Amino acid sequence: MSYQIEFHGVACFSIKCDGITLVFDPHDGKSMNLPVPQLKNADIILCTHRHYDHNNGIDLLKSQTTIILEEQSGDRSEERRVGKECRSRW
Repeated sequence: MSYQIEFHGVACFSIKCDGITLVFDPHDGKSMNLPVPQLKNADIILCTHRHYDHNNGIDLLKSQTTIILEEQSGDRSEERRVGKECRSRW
């Protein structure tokens, strides 16, 4: 098993392991005068909270099968699968 961890600025980082890409707090780069993270088609995206510097990059990374976990309120999270809705609480 090999893995690669990359930091993409602010709170965004990715972990790639055995063909799976997990991205935490994706930003779009532009809104913070940073380079756009060089990532595509994440398998799982996790957003710790709803600030532009932690979730503006979702649309740049998602595909039809991406699982997105993002904070919805102070103590809940929603799990969304693009094209197929699926909810769960953390």
